[in-house]
Amino acid sequence: MRDDIIEDRSRLLRLQGFLLLKKSHDVIVIGAGPAGATLAYELGKRGIGVLVLEKDKLPRYKCCAGGVTSKAAKLLDFDISEVTEDVIYELSFTFKLGRPYLGQHSQPLIYTVMRDVFDYFLVKRAQQLGAVLMDGQKVTQIQVSADWVEVSTADNIFRSRLVVGADGAYSVVARELGMGRSIEYLVGIESEIVVPEEELAKWKSRVHIDLGCIPGGYAWVFPKRNHLSIGAGCLVSKARYLNRRHQKFLNSLSMG
Repeated sequence: MRDDIIEDRSRLLRLQGFLLLKKSHDVIVIGAGPAGATLAYELGKRGIGVLVLEKDKLPRYKCCAGGVTSKAAKLLDFDISEVTEDVIYELSFTFKLGRPYLGQHSQPLIYTVMRDVFDYFLVKRAQQLGAVLMDGQKVTQIQVSADWVEVSTADNIFRSRLVVGADGAYSVVARELGMGRSIEYLVGIESEIVVPEEELAKWKSRVHIDLGCIPGGYAWVFPKRNHLSIGAGCLVSKARYLNRRHQKFLNSLSMG
């Protein structure tokens, strides 16, 4: 019975892909993160047909501090308050876990978000303007001819005259174009920590960054509605002791 269900699902995916292939899509966007979803939305506003391919099933968790700057938020023509976790007015910085330096502003600096919720919110806005989403479709190959670009996944083949790569650090599009081979990548680790209400209140509206405790990178605290996102990231070449240093950063915060 399980094999029959898997085979039926495979046939359905192939049929869905065939129908999408027959339907004209002006642009294929690979990657449904903030960049890809926002592009799909902007193209949809202009009446351009968009197919968005995403390797993961949405919504999905992302290791990310989750901060949208006020400048970035102003680029959107819709409100993001329904997916905003906290509004940041204060930034604190330390160097190698030393004395903090504080900066405050009367206007919002950053809106914190959870990437699974925020990304899916942006995708749905694009869908409202006609964008077609196919998630769970990891792109494996891209072939360019004189007339079209062919994008292959494990289940389907799609064609368009224009393909946009918004698929992150390990971009398949960049790989196919021979780009980014000399770039050193980053690696990150993050903990989503539920703390007592009185502790959470201490972090409300404040983002904290430490430089120096993570060689080749930095550590962060981003407050969310019901918890703290605490993480660290660095160059891959410096990541040997990242877990240990992340724990040291956590310990330095002395949370109750």
